Amino acid sequence: MISVAIIGLGKFGTRVLEQLSELDADIIAIDKDRDLIEQYKDLVRESYITDAMNENTLRKIIPEDISCVIVDLGEPLEASILVTNILHKMGIKRIVAKALSNDHGEILTLVGATMVVHPDLDAAQRLVPLITSSSLFDFMQVSSEFAIAEVGVLPELEGKTILSSGFRQKYFLNIIAYRFKIEDDFQFIKNTDVKLSKEMHLLVAGTNKDIETYSRDKEKKTKRSSSKKTSLLAGFFKKNK
Repeated sequence: MISVAIIGLGKFGTRVLEQLSELDADIIAIDKDRDLIEQYKDLVRESYITDAMNENTLRKIIPEDISCVIVDLGEPLEASILVTNILHKMGIKRIVAKALSNDHGEILTLVGATMVVHPDLDAAQRLVPLITSSSLFDFMQVSSEFAIAEVGVLPELEGKTILSSGFRQKYFLNIIAYRFKIEDDFQFIKNTDVKLSKEMHLLVAGTNKDIETYSRDKEKKTKRSSSKKTSLLAGFFKKNK
């Protein structure tokens, strides 16, 4: 089960909390507002009413092996910067911090944030699939129900062509392009004779539900090799307009 700590129950933090709770994630909520903690305490495993800028407190509350920590602290900006830096010193591997401006985001990255998000309606919806599935490499929301994602190849599809695999019929997803390494450019699918292999990353389009179903199936059957995740979807579409 994925474990996530959410520091600061602002609009972004609470949206992430609500979506994670639907996936039965192991959640720790931290905020100095008693009313907010009371409001969401039934959706989390543990909740704390405390000042997150205290390093000793964070070290006691947050286990070092936690899957991800979300930082949603507003003004003053120094609060999120300090907390992010503390988490970085603790050795937390995934730190997602909300930025209030581009400059704020750059500073958060410098002090240890592994992902910076800017407050918008789709931020939480894009983030949750990425932190709950190790086989989902990238995810971009197109509309309320439709998305484009980068996923791995299921073991039972290896060695088959796109046509013989029945990919669209089985998973209700369309393969748009593929690449072999996260740093490579995507190659468009020009015909259905392309043979699928375990090294491939597939760019697929479909509903949120179908993408989630496929990526969770992938996660159950294989372990993703550790590699640095770099989001290149935006560059892909810019290059191929």
